[in-house]
Amino acid sequence: MADVLDKILTTDYQLWVVAEGVDVLGAVVTLVDDTGGIPVSSIYLLGGDGFDDWGHLVWEGIEAWATDIGCEYNEIICRPGFLRKVPGYKHTHVIMGKKLWARKQSSKR
Repeated sequence: MADVLDKILTTDYQLWVVAEGVDVLGAVVTLVDDTGGIPVSSIYLLGGDGFDDWGHLVWEGIEAWATDIGCEYNEIICRPGFLRKVPGYKHTHVIMGKKLWARKQSSKR
């Protein structure tokens, strides 16, 4: 997580905090990438309690911000069930993973 904090502090990533008074309800980390020539904002990390109560506010804010800075697309990489929680988004890609090896307790090289 130190690398994420470093990127937030250098403004490579953006931190969005959802709070009610002094209570933090959730947080979102975004990033902007234009590798393909089209600026895209991405939801990189998201967590918290009560997402159903505050999630729509986060999407509205992030989408408005992304539009203001010239992004043409917003993407979220998430678990399949999350799709139901973000209206207007559709399933466009599949990301698959496979663990290739187990880390050894100690490695001697």
